[in-house]
Amino acid sequence: MLSHGGGDSPDVRPARGPFTAPGPWSLLVGVVAPANMRAQIGALLEADGATLVASVETVGELAAACGPHVPHVTVLAWESGGPEGVRAALDALPRMRVVVIMRRDRPTDVRAALRAGADGVIPRPKVALSLAVVVRSVSAGQASVPRELRLELREHSLSQREQEVLELVSEGMRNPEIAAQLCLAESTVKRHLTSLYAKLGVQSRDELLGRLDEGIESVAEKAHRRFRREPT
Repeated sequence: MLSHGGGDSPDVRPARGPFTAPGPWSLLVGVVAPANMRAQIGALLEADGATLVASVETVGELAAACGPHVPHVTVLAWESGGPEGVRAALDALPRMRVVVIMRRDRPTDVRAALRAGADGVIPRPKVALSLAVVVRSVSAGQASVPRELRLELREHSLSQREQEVLELVSEGMRNPEIAAQLCLAESTVKRHLTSLYAKLGVQSRDELLGRLDEGIESVAEKAHRRFRREPT
């Protein structure tokens, strides 16, 4: 863990948003988790070359434990405060990014974490395999949610009719064909498409089709951008 000696200079961090990622050996990380998890999380991060600046049990202890060294990323166990814990961590250290470890990967919890401001989510069974990769990805400014959770988020975020429209769009149908297939007015199809664009973070049909080809990875990212810091 990094020393907080008087000769050390503070870590200068850019504001949240586009920023220059830390170098491969300068990633500063914090951990907020129960005692039985902290040792494992810290060991995984340090084995990847990250520098652990704080390892605490509650969010309230985090800022003081970090001293002048603001973490680029803090890993927070969901049971250490839930969405309120995420928001409190970002209120205390707003330039930091947050990765949440979920005990149960329920879509409602994932959405709550993203709306609170989390940049990444990891199911607990995948911590050993994925933690270092996700922390590096988040430190570079990317949102990171496992694909299976992204697909669940999509299914839980879209209405039944929106899912039907999305499926027909993926088959190459145009608006009049979709309207005929679903027995809807064409204006209603356009309204559903507008809602789909907003939820999936795209601006056009072509971009929507491109996201479909990629597995629609952006639902969680869209929630992260549009609902950041929004109360649940």
